[in-house]
Amino acid sequence: MDAVSARSRELAPQFKAQHLSNTVWAFAALDLYDERLLDKVSAASQDRIWEFSTQDLSTTAWAYAVLACRDVPLLVSISSAALRKLGLFSSQGLSNTVWAFATLEFRDETLISGIAAAARASIQDFLPQELSNTSWAFATLEVQDAPLLQGIAAAALARMDEAQTQGLANLAWSFAKLGVTSLAVLDSVAATSLQRLHEATAQDPSNTVWRLAAPSTRGDALFDAVSLELFERVGQFSTQNLANTTWALATISLKKHPILDAVAQAAIPKASECSPRQLANIVWSFATFAEVHVPLLAALSGSSLSHAAEFDAQGLSNSVWAFAALLYEPPEELLGAFAAQALRKLKDFDPQNCANTLWSYATLVVHDAPLLEAISGAAIEMIGEFSMQCLANSAWSFANLSVTNAPLFAAIAEAAITRTAHLRLRDSSEADLIDFALGLLGILWAHAFLEVDHEELASAFRRTLGSIGAELDGRGAHRGMSHRASRAHDEVLSGIGEGSHGSARAPHFAACLPGMVVVHKPPDWEVDGKGRYQQEELEGMQEVTTAKPLSAWLQQELSPSRHPVTWLVRMDYGFLHRLDVPSSGLILCGTTFSGLLSLRWQLDTYRIERQYIVFGHNLAPAGLRKAVLNIDPTSIYSKKSFVSEEHGKPAVSWFKVHSHGVLGEKSGARSLEVFSAFAIRIRTGRRHQIRAHLLHSGFPTVVDCKYATKILLLRRF
Repeated sequence: MDAVSARSRELAPQFKAQHLSNTVWAFAALDLYDERLLDKVSAASQDRIWEFSTQDLSTTAWAYAVLACRDVPLLVSISSAALRKLGLFSSQGLSNTVWAFATLEFRDETLISGIAAAARASIQDFLPQELSNTSWAFATLEVQDAPLLQGIAAAALARMDEAQTQGLANLAWSFAKLGVTSLAVLDSVAATSLQRLHEATAQDPSNTVWRLAAPSTRGDALFDAVSLELFERVGQFSTQNLANTTWALATISLKKHPILDAVAQAAIPKASECSPRQLANIVWSFATFAEVHVPLLAALSGSSLSHAAEFDAQGLSNSVWAFAALLYEPPEELLGAFAAQALRKLKDFDPQNCANTLWSYATLVVHDAPLLEAISGAAIEMIGEFSMQCLANSAWSFANLSVTNAPLFAAIAEAAITRTAHLRLRDSSEADLIDFALGLLGILWAHAFLEVDHEELASAFRRTLGSIGAELDGRGAHRGMSHRASRAHDEVLSGIGEGSHGSARAPHFAACLPGMVVVHKPPDWEVDGKGRYQQEELEGMQEVTTAKPLSAWLQQELSPSRHPVTWLVRMDYGFLHRLDVPSSGLILCGTTFSGLLSLRWQLDTYRIERQYIVFGHNLAPAGLRKAVLNIDPTSIYSKKSFVSEEHGKPAVSWFKVHSHGVLGEKSGARSLEVFSAFAIRIRTGRRHQIRAHLLHSGFPTVVDCKYATKILLLRRF
């Protein structure tokens, strides 16, 4: 084929439209990727795109998608030409074209709308495969077109017996992805799938079956049947089956299910046989559903070290991201080997790979100066392609490692300001606006934390955040978004009786302002939110506790229509900061988006100070002033935080010894309990920061069974 490719490259400028499309179709059908040929065909195709028939257009788009070649200029040309001929496209042409654009993650709103209209008009002509491909494409592009979905559902019902198993899987996944769960077609998919279950597991015991079995697509009967089938077969899976199965489990967001342990146990003895891609897929999947299986992670990290040189850019970034997301520290040798390979393959890194790798090494607190410098250089060159989340994660990574990289931060700031100038509020979804706002705040915090000049940036971001807050509040962005995150939450909400209002142990409002409130939290109430539930999932620590979620009380007092943020777990119910369960004090809370973003802006630029009164054991000297001690937050091995200069995250606390005191009366051999009262101000808010800093300084907090256990036991006995 080398000779064919060379001759085709030479003649491409002279090829007719059909010859060009047929050439790339042939190479795609043979799965032969030839970059030079694709470039030549792309250039020639753009020159004569108006000569392409509808078949030529769809075939060319399909071929580039199959070969994973995202040629933006060519896609723009195909879209322009296709829009003028959509009425002439066959059902296969429409299906292949939208499938190609979805596969290449190229969202052209005008073209997608045109294809939807053309497909609705001819939906009865679509074959089952074309129906499933079209629904998959619209779900992948996250385009909700109700009339088209209804048409696909009706056509699919009429031809259900003709559908292939993978087609059923794609159809079911698509409707579930788009949040459509009430159509009869899903019942039919489930029934047909049950009939084909044995055949499906025999041929492909992974992706297809698990997509069909997703609880969000239909009924427990199918899911339970597939679970039982896989339990019986998982021990016989090949490494590819294991990798596919874990990936499929991750795509349906399955968590805390017995099949996960069964898959892990089957994968452990076969880890050494896995290819780098399979290793990366398995560890990424377990991180995605927050399943910390230490024996499996150890096996995967050991095998990954042996194959480190064979990992591609995506595999490297996915693997190290997974270990970091699970707070699992792989051997230093593996992190070193991954860093060395990342340096060698940096030219293949895309913005997501760069940001994920930086985030991972920062989360694991691994200072690899050559890697940081190299990735920052690569990031600067492609900074215009970074998403807002990637910009924020990159800035956060350097801040978390206390490393100032002026060129990178200047590039991030410039890119972020450019994005704010082009932000179209009314054309952006609620989720996109929230992501954008959180990204701005993350960038701003990193600049402020490292004391990089940021006042101009802060001023520009403040205006944008104000506009975003007003837009979200005007829409009522709480509608349809996730509210509570735990099953116990509703019980607590209904269990807070009217009598609690008068109790000294009940929360109360210390201040109420437009869009924000100040809540006094008593002991035994927990400032809950998204972070808490993610931590519980990661540690498997959903233990029995008497602490009541503060959000439950807040929601009893405030309505979702006027105070939407207090009902959104994604926004931590509006809570700006935390306070440990045994403690009491004031909590700032944003009740609207405008209020919360204003408070966050102030907090992330250090315009808000947090001060505490804390009692610690022993007599502290008056000279105790400041603790600059890195904190290793709660990991999978412990539910406590520790001072760790090597692996900890930067943490700063200021102390002022307010007074000394004595508890109890001296009696017999027992000594008096002496303590110190501290006024404490913190710059960072690491988990249990004050308790860890006081313990390390020799003054563990009083009445603290977690951090003062040793001193209490010694004095008791």
